[in-house]
Amino acid sequence: LLAQLEIFELSPKIMKGASNGSLGLRCQNCVTEKNGCCFMKLTSVNNLARDVLLFGKEHVVRCVTRQKVTKQIHESLVAGEGELSKYCKLLANLYCLEQRHIGGKIHV
Repeated sequence: LLAQLEIFELSPKIMKGASNGSLGLRCQNCVTEKNGCCFMKLTSVNNLARDVLLFGKEHVVRCVTRQKVTKQIHESLVAGEGELSKYCKLLANLYCLEQRHIGGKIHV
């Protein structure tokens, strides 16, 4: 669960009513989604464990992006190289990876 979450700094631009310096939890699975990722404001340091468990229960177990990626992994393992290629393309798109040529060398 902890590998799928990150603590980040909230701002009023991200969450109405948040003060600068507020912290939140967000889902690493859907963080790159164009429509935005799921997040929540942390209630307090003392309640961090409760917030993590709540966020895991309310979002991470149902995260559509996580389910899509897990399905692609399973299909690629069952089907072989062709599906693995589709999965790798999905990951590249998900994390906005692009290949560029700089000074005659390929960079990702």
